[in-house]
Amino acid sequence: MDYNNYCDNYMNAFFEDGKIAGSSFSFRSQFDFTKLNYTKSSIKYVEKILDSIYENYVSTGNMNTTQQELSNLVHFIGFYIGLSISKITKKTVDFYSLEAFMEKFPYMADEVKDKRDVSFIAVCKSDNDRQTIFYPLAFVISIIGNGYDENESIYKNALSAIESIKGRG
Repeated sequence: MDYNNYCDNYMNAFFEDGKIAGSSFSFRSQFDFTKLNYTKSSIKYVEKILDSIYENYVSTGNMNTTQQELSNLVHFIGFYIGLSISKITKKTVDFYSLEAFMEKFPYMADEVKDKRDVSFIAVCKSDNDRQTIFYPLAFVISIIGNGYDENESIYKNALSAIESIKGRG
């Protein structure tokens, strides 16, 4: 599967009609689309929405959504974070499945072996000519499942990836 096309499909579906492959996105109505502008502040905004979803729905057991609808939302946000980092750094991001990542970057196997969820991996080339990899989906899943944790902060991890891509990390 080409995860870059997969990403494009998710982004278009979320912003256009809210449906992908006949299924909707959980909690889409929670988002103010004007705040989804691919900036650092929008990453912080998304993190707050995710924590609110956890606090108001997940932790209380009031989830009125299918697994597929929730999966759609999680993937959309993971792709959104990766694209935001790309736009902020003005670098191209490529998304890979774990299998495709291992084929293209076998020398980086140790980087991904202990990650909780690497169903897709984002890779940007840094100014210092090295690859910066990050796992936006893992952090989204962590907040949806457990609530906000400073150590699992999407925003802080995005800032770290941005600094690394710009060559300061």
